[in-house]
Amino acid sequence: MNATEWKEKGNAYLKNKEYTEALKCYDEATILEPNNHIHFSNRSACNFNMSNYTKALEDAEKAISIKSDYIKGYQRKASAQEKLNLIEESINTLNKALEMDPNNQAVKDSLAEMEAAAKNPFTKNFPKLFTDPRTSKYMSDPQFTNLLNMAMKDQTMLMGLVSKDPRFMDVFSVLTGIDLGAMNEDALKN
Repeated sequence: MNATEWKEKGNAYLKNKEYTEALKCYDEATILEPNNHIHFSNRSACNFNMSNYTKALEDAEKAISIKSDYIKGYQRKASAQEKLNLIEESINTLNKALEMDPNNQAVKDSLAEMEAAAKNPFTKNFPKLFTDPRTSKYMSDPQFTNLLNMAMKDQTMLMGLVSKDPRFMDVFSVLTGIDLGAMNEDALKN
């Protein structure tokens, strides 16, 4: 098969959410046509759907390096950066896309969402979740990180999860520097 056939086969798998098979097809397409930005963009989307955000970011960057004015590449890059909680970097990526296509509503909407996320007081400590022993074990679970990403955008949801799920109590403690577990133990002693 040629690269286009591999890409089309990958697209069919991707549409059916058969991500492992889609990834194999996109890998073949990138090998056969290593200078085709679309193959890397599609593989980025596939990796993103598999919660492989670092790989999604790498593929988006490769697509952009091949075609520097490829708006969808910038959008994929910004989405991966968001999932990796690189909010300022995501904002910068979206601003670059807007410079090239100032009327792109999807980019404008994403930028507004990223700018709101940047104002979230919990965002600045987010990287600590990957290194703190209380929370690092949770950060490799895609279901947990997806739920956390939703909660980071909705502080009411986050607080609800803190009261129901001990993992989110740990997350809140790392994000704020307030050890809720110790506070609960102290309250029980009194």
